[in-house]
Amino acid sequence: MPIIHFVIFTLLNCPPNFLWQQYLEQRFPGYTGPSTVTKGEKRVAVKKKLDVGNTIKKLALDQTVGATVNTVLFTAVIGSLKGLGGGDIVDAIKQVSSDIRMKELLAWVRVIQVREKVVRALIAESV
Repeated sequence: MPIIHFVIFTLLNCPPNFLWQQYLEQRFPGYTGPSTVTKGEKRVAVKKKLDVGNTIKKLALDQTVGATVNTVLFTAVIGSLKGLGGGDIVDAIKQVSSDIRMKELLAWVRVIQVREKVVRALIAESV
């Protein structure tokens, strides 16, 4: 029955994650500038510019704060659905969190390399 646990978690987790992503976009808009400008008597659509700084801020916040909260919630919800007690869930959260943090530290070099390539491509595209 593990699949039902994931379905329940997904149903519980999607609304807050949607609100989190919406908050990040409102606080740090990915694209800035007017969507139309007036030229003479006409309104002309213009391409908005990618805000690289805001995009990096959103990525950093989502991959630190968002990932941590989601990891804790996932472990707690799945643990409770499996019938674990409060102490066991706390122990599982501590174990999973430390394992994930260690793997994140080891993978961070790769993330930085990919981020550099993506940001360079986005800058080249927006110029």
